[in-house]
Amino acid sequence: MDGCRFQNDWDNAANWTNGVPTYDITPVIDTSSGNVSIDLDGSEASNALTVNGSGTVTLTGGTLALNGTATLASSSTVTLNGSTLTASYVNGGSVTLTDGATMTVGSTTSAINFGSTSQGTNTLSLTYTGYSVPSVTNLAPGDEIVFPNDSWNTGIQWVENSDGNYTIYDAFSTTNSGDAFVKSVTLAPGVSTSDFSWNNTSYAIVCFLSGTMIRTPDGERAVETLELDDIITVFDPGTSTGTAGKITWAGRRHVTVRRNLPDDEAGYPVRILADAIAPGTPRMDLLVTPEHCLFLNERFVPARMLVNGSSIFYDHAITQYTYHHVETERHAVIWANDMPTESYLDTGNRRFMEREGKVSQLTTTPPRSWKQDAAAPLAVSREQVEPLFRRIAERAEAAGCTSRYTAPELTEDPCLQILTDKGISLTVKDTGHGWFQFPVPAGTQSVRLLSRSSRPCDVIGPFVDDRRALGVLVGDVLLHVGTMKKRLTPHLRTDDLFGWHNREQGEHRWTTGNAVFPLSEKTDEEGVMFVNILSSGPYSLHAGHRAERLPLSA
Repeated sequence: MDGCRFQNDWDNAANWTNGVPTYDITPVIDTSSGNVSIDLDGSEASNALTVNGSGTVTLTGGTLALNGTATLASSSTVTLNGSTLTASYVNGGSVTLTDGATMTVGSTTSAINFGSTSQGTNTLSLTYTGYSVPSVTNLAPGDEIVFPNDSWNTGIQWVENSDGNYTIYDAFSTTNSGDAFVKSVTLAPGVSTSDFSWNNTSYAIVCFLSGTMIRTPDGERAVETLELDDIITVFDPGTSTGTAGKITWAGRRHVTVRRNLPDDEAGYPVRILADAIAPGTPRMDLLVTPEHCLFLNERFVPARMLVNGSSIFYDHAITQYTYHHVETERHAVIWANDMPTESYLDTGNRRFMEREGKVSQLTTTPPRSWKQDAAAPLAVSREQVEPLFRRIAERAEAAGCTSRYTAPELTEDPCLQILTDKGISLTVKDTGHGWFQFPVPAGTQSVRLLSRSSRPCDVIGPFVDDRRALGVLVGDVLLHVGTMKKRLTPHLRTDDLFGWHNREQGEHRWTTGNAVFPLSEKTDEEGVMFVNILSSGPYSLHAGHRAERLPLSA
């Protein structure tokens, strides 16, 4: 941090020495005499952080990873100016996120203020379930609140309070008496709740961009001109021909791309070049959202799983656009630019869309599901999708399509590191067959497993429907202290663990690349810990790798 090592009070220059802070330091910043500004050079780590006084500490750029808790005095503020802060907890005071800042915590009692988004999306990510954020102010389009480890994906509802602020609850809460996701939300000036939508990686937004031509019995019509009760052509599986289908709902929404996220989550539209699938299919370039499905081999396949970087790719030239939904009486195969695709299937996000044209009668129809209501099965398994991906990619290569991406350089080395709860880095020994051992100092209550991480869809291929950032797959964990030998299982038995993905079937669990492993009790003497890594990699050698962007010529 500015090339200095802070021993105690960061605001006291007498305590600064050259070098990099060690993990066992717990810095104390006293703002009683004035505000403090710190430039973060790359990634820095510390055991914990305490901010005293009533001033502001501004962290600019880089990343600060805390092993434990950030404790802020009640009148103090921490401003993240394009910085990333990770911690188990952030308590007290207030935190301002501005110009592309990210705060990832288990939970927080701090007041959160969103600032400028001119340099990127501001993101608050809460990894522990069952906790409420007390207050959020100045929430505006371009800001994000993320609950990555929650299993629900039912959506949210805004409840206006008497003071004009809002509380955010589960969309299907009927009493609004339980724990709120966010207890008090103040929107930025000129912003309304309709400017926001619920987003979950398993919660699809399926739609066409403006200008898409939809087949009707009377010829093609632009999707943005379609309204309630209009007739379009839908596929009849009984005769394998087109038949008339009535539109029961049409909606639209404007999107601004969130450039700091992976392409499939950022909101970039997928461009499918003319003839990419077959001659005349599509007849001209087709732009859809990543989750929109194409009808191939009698199944629906999400467009994101077919992106090959040449004939099907994310169009980075489009950063704002309006998308459109067309819902029919039953979910159906319809034609868009002569490409068989799908009509809208309301899985619960209709409430976030603006209706097109004539207003339909409000209903309380429950969300539909792919399993029970889809016009054809949804194909997301690698066995089903990869052959299609390969066939389309080979067709693009034969046609001389230019690749717009470069593949990441990969490694199988997880680069495993271990830190204690006091921030002490431990020596890790690879003993073979996936087993790693390291000493555990007396008094240790938890250790942190650090490793590389990657998304399978990025390093294997988009035909793998796994967009989790995976660190290492941990199996058995053993602790030897003196003559005592014990098998530790908190990662197999506890849902809310910082840095762990949801539990799966079997005696194993994936980390995110930064996972806390609590010991069952504090060790009174030094011991040895053994961790069995069942799977790891491949990983990109370059953290934050993004495919190289080449000029588009679609």
